[in-house]
Amino acid sequence: MIKQLTEAALQAEIESHLTQDLNRNRKILKDEIDALKEFGYNDVQILEAVAITGYFNYINTLSNVFGLGQD
Repeated sequence: MIKQLTEAALQAEIESHLTQDLNRNRKILKDEIDALKEFGYNDVQILEAVAITGYFNYINTLSNVFGLGQD
């Protein structure tokens, strides 16, 4: 139960950073990577999360530019 709450808190923190930094270029700090590793994530999992986030940012940008999904 505690681990689930901790993971939920981490997910909320990640989502908070993503929404705050959506329109800014931002570097991931070593402290942030270290915090993820403390929760048990390895380098491959962190890379996957960053790659997926970058891909969705790219797709959403294209969608906004071309007005896709709007009525």
